[in-house]
Amino acid sequence: MEKFSKEYQKLFKDKPRNILEIGSRDGDDANYLQECFNIDSSNVYIVEPIPQQTIKIKDKYPNYRTFEFAISQSIGISTFNFYNTNDKNSMGMSSLLVKNKKYLNDHQQNIINNINQK
Repeated sequence: MEKFSKEYQKLFKDKPRNILEIGSRDGDDANYLQECFNIDSSNVYIVEPIPQQTIKIKDKYPNYRTFEFAISQSIGISTFNFYNTNDKNSMGMSSLLVKNKKYLNDHQQNIINNINQK
C-alpha cells in the first residue's frame, strides 16, 4: 500500500476524498490509505462477502461503512467460494468463480447477495 499511495500522489498530485475497497479481507488496506491520506472515516467504504470477515472488519473499524455482499456482473444470489482460515494468502483466493479441483476440499461455500452498479 505504501508504493500505491506514493504512485497515486505522483500521478494525481492530490489526495483522494473516498476509499472503496472491494474484497477487503481485513480492512487493513483501507485503513492504511485512510490514515495515509487523512480521509474522514465516514468516506471509507468496504465490501467484503465473507460473513466472518465482515464481522471482524466492523469490530476493528466501526466508523467505516462496511457491506457484506459481492460485486458481480449480475444482481441476485450466487454461491461464493471462500477459505475459512486466518491465513491471509488463502483468504485472497476466495471468489465467485469455481475453484481449481485441487483446492476444493479446502474451501467452503456461502450463498450471498450480489449487486451490480450499472
